[in-house]
Amino acid sequence: MFHQKNSLLRRYEGSLLTLAVADALGMATERLMERSSDQITDFQAGFLPAGCYTDDTEQARILAESLIRDSGLDLEKYALHIKQETRFKKGFGPSLRKFFFGNTDGHFVPSNGVGMKIAPLALFYRRQPNLLNDVVEAAAQITHRHPASVAGAIAIAHAVHYALTHNYMTFDRDECLERVVSQTGIYDEPLARKLATHDLRDNGGCSVYSTIPLAIHTFLDAPTELERGIIFLANSGGDTDTKAAMFGAVSGAFNGIDAIPRRWYAGLENGPKGRDYLLELAGKLYAKSN
Repeated sequence: MFHQKNSLLRRYEGSLLTLAVADALGMATERLMERSSDQITDFQAGFLPAGCYTDDTEQARILAESLIRDSGLDLEKYALHIKQETRFKKGFGPSLRKFFFGNTDGHFVPSNGVGMKIAPLALFYRRQPNLLNDVVEAAAQITHRHPASVAGAIAIAHAVHYALTHNYMTFDRDECLERVVSQTGIYDEPLARKLATHDLRDNGGCSVYSTIPLAIHTFLDAPTELERGIIFLANSGGDTDTKAAMFGAVSGAFNGIDAIPRRWYAGLENGPKGRDYLLELAGKLYAKSN
């Protein structure tokens, strides 16, 4: 469905809220096999109750809070905020675990743990795309030092930024892909090649080499199909919550909050730091970026 009257604010809201609803839908199928039949299309319970988001959204929320509070990326304060705000019941990956146990060198594994949370940087630095690579790399290296992890975050950040700054008339699939590939290649050429060649083989794990290309090309292949893309990725097997969340951040930035199905919007967790709080953060990111 086309939603041509999206204001820029609605697209900020769309990016954060779609990330969260996609994360919550994918949570129920995480680590399961691909589902070609009996697909889930609504929230179900998994390791969390139905409609709850995971550490993917939580870490994006923490980054957004830091950017708003500090009027930009302050690495020391951001690292402290991660330690203060992370709730382990939401789940957490090995890189974050190492960070909490005193490893400040970053986890040297090519995981998607930065790509899942990086969208707020693209939103905050909308008017300063020349700074995007530097702030993404700096934020990534608090917990992830592998070049491919940084490159995956660069890919998602530039996809979100392109989606946010183009509309249905100006969006160009090839131009978006070229930008993502060229910026990704600065940090990791193998990932850039997979993106450029549409190599979407998924090993079911959390490697950037399978999850990042799949999330980005799901958007590029059908940029207006927000609901369909989320359902596809939530049923694709493996790291479903993260794949769906990364797609959601990009698609939501393009299509806006009004493209989120009402059943998902209504069903997303809305306790402390839930749906309404994420909307508030989106509004503050929008205000700070202007």
